Amino acid sequence: MYHDLVPEAILNANPCLKLVGTGEKCANEGWVISGSCCKCGHKVELTKATCGRVECPKCHRTWANRGGQRIGARVWGYYETRVTRHVPRHITFELTEVNWDEAKKKAKSLGCEGGALVIHPWRLKKEYQQDAEEYARRHKCNRYDYVRTAADPMSLLEFSPHCHGLVYGKLVEIKAGQSEYLYRNIRRLGTLEATEGVAFYLLTHTNVPATERAQSVRYFGCCSTQRLKPDWIGHASKPLICPKCGGEIVESGTIELILVNHYLALGWKVVIPGPPVPGNSPKSIAQSPQTALPRGLTDWA
Repeated sequence: MYHDLVPEAILNANPCLKLVGTGEKCANEGWVISGSCCKCGHKVELTKATCGRVECPKCHRTWANRGGQRIGARVWGYYETRVTRHVPRHITFELTEVNWDEAKKKAKSLGCEGGALVIHPWRLKKEYQQDAEEYARRHKCNRYDYVRTAADPMSLLEFSPHCHGLVYGKLVEIKAGQSEYLYRNIRRLGTLEATEGVAFYLLTHTNVPATERAQSVRYFGCCSTQRLKPDWIGHASKPLICPKCGGEIVESGTIELILVNHYLALGWKVVIPGPPVPGNSPKSIAQSPQTALPRGLTDWA
């Protein structure tokens, strides 16, 4: 959880935007699997068989989880190529409007060489922040889950567009005592799991894509789809991981691991820009050493 940072600004609300998970709830209740961490004992509940719609108050987490896995794989994939020895970092900066071109241009001006961007059109109004944080602490959930409990969720939010980036690059220095707000460096992301987790969290409170083909994330620079490519993509069964300590989750009353279907991408390579050569694959300047197919892999694309 990160705390809101609200520069003084007067901005008009955009009625065309809507928070994910604030639409009509589906009738598919699915079933719940309970489990606990084999290391720290943390209790979890996993709902199976969801509708996966971004608008659904119950099932939007499935949409965010799938998107978070893909974002995490691509952003962390650049580190796996070993072109850089620096892990990605999570930053945030202000925007004047919900505009991808502005977000990319500003990210580059701050020194970002590439990464993934997610725009948030709103922040919680000050009068609701304390209640939202208490709700999140008590229910071990997202502060914006508190917003979704309201009869009119959008009334708890104020239009204050800002962008979150999972990025690489040497950021411009913020000098001591500098009055102008440039960006906030939240933290470094030292593992694939950490990158996926932050990406998932960011998607849980962005806006609903305007169309089915619209994107909630944009890649740029070294992490763009033209510059960074995997050799293989697919899905594998992986143990459910404890969000507290990283241990594996076992089903309640058993010693059986809870397995989940997880997106996977291997063999990341940085492609040399330039026109393709007929009959040849794109040239690369670096490639991840991990190219062997893992056990339990399914649905390769």
